[in-house]
Amino acid sequence: MQMANGGENLVYKHPEDNWFEARVNIYCKLSNLTVIRDAMDRVDMLRRWEQGVFMQFLKMDKEFFSGKLCHILLCKELNYPGARPNELWFRVGEHAIRFGKEEFLLVTGLRFGPMPVSVHSIPKVAQGSVHHQYFGGSPTPLKDILDRLSRDEFDEAEDVIKLGYVYFLSHVMLGQEYRWKVPDWIWGLVKDITAFEAFPWGTYIYSVTIYWLVTTLNDRTKGRKQNRNYSSRQDLGYYLYGFPWAFMYWVMGAIPVLSGSVGKRRRGRNGHGFPRLTRWYCRKKPSQLEHKFTDELEAYTTLTPTAEERLQEYYRQFNSLAVVGPELHMHGALALQMHGNKGCLEKERIALLAIKPFIINATVNGYGDDDERNRTVESWVDDRSSF
Repeated sequence: MQMANGGENLVYKHPEDNWFEARVNIYCKLSNLTVIRDAMDRVDMLRRWEQGVFMQFLKMDKEFFSGKLCHILLCKELNYPGARPNELWFRVGEHAIRFGKEEFLLVTGLRFGPMPVSVHSIPKVAQGSVHHQYFGGSPTPLKDILDRLSRDEFDEAEDVIKLGYVYFLSHVMLGQEYRWKVPDWIWGLVKDITAFEAFPWGTYIYSVTIYWLVTTLNDRTKGRKQNRNYSSRQDLGYYLYGFPWAFMYWVMGAIPVLSGSVGKRRRGRNGHGFPRLTRWYCRKKPSQLEHKFTDELEAYTTLTPTAEERLQEYYRQFNSLAVVGPELHMHGALALQMHGNKGCLEKERIALLAIKPFIINATVNGYGDDDERNRTVESWVDDRSSF
């Protein structure tokens, strides 16, 4: 890892006068991972899951999410000179540290790769799929999938893997609540387990996660600034979607002093496992976090892969120079649609208009002479922001 350099000229994106206390929540309840694990075990498919795309996350059922830690860092986001558009920079003490796609990759082990312009181009499911077989093809909330996984009624053992993937992706990796109805494209993708596991989930989940880390706090700080009657003790709680667990585990590795107060590193060989989230555990609510963030606090600018990490399949396929920009914001913005709240449409329109210059610029720079794709991305933004 590279220790952060001094940052006397670093400027906060959110002025300190706009910082506020907040209770940060997530809908994801990791205790339900035992339901998935038990369902797999009953049909002798647990080993198959442990060889699949989400194998590294199944033992997280006892972890505690520190929303307070995430909020403290989000308030310290920087307008960092030279930052790539698909990464966030934060001020810690007198230093700048980065949370980007490489950090996300090293923490989660989720594969990055090219994305389709729209996930809605994925074919919808047909008769014979698990969606039609167990739910009649009707809009299905996550709570119904969890209930089905709790039973022993499956036509094929492989169906448990498919339903487990749908639930795990939606609830744990995208952070959706139980009432959320799974969109058609996820049902369409899981029909072929091989295609589902080959999908670049790192790109997609990182995109959604970054989108919510950025836009959620922006909305709250704007609301506080406009509300002149705001009390500094007023609670402006908010929810994070995507996989903010990766953000939390990254903080624990990037700021050494937090490793004892927020979470602990596993002993022996387990403390050096891959991906890096397997090295840590957080079982209780940390206290007095604000006092940890002093001017003398040391931190690592970036997470640097070790020689052994570079041999891992997820890293060997990773292109650190690839532009994630178009996918980053288009698929992140889709999270608003996926949230299923019509009241989010205006927020989506404003967000898309704000990021339109970046999307077009990143597309041109990242895809060179691919004019057709550039026009597709630009027209997509115009279409999504014109309602």
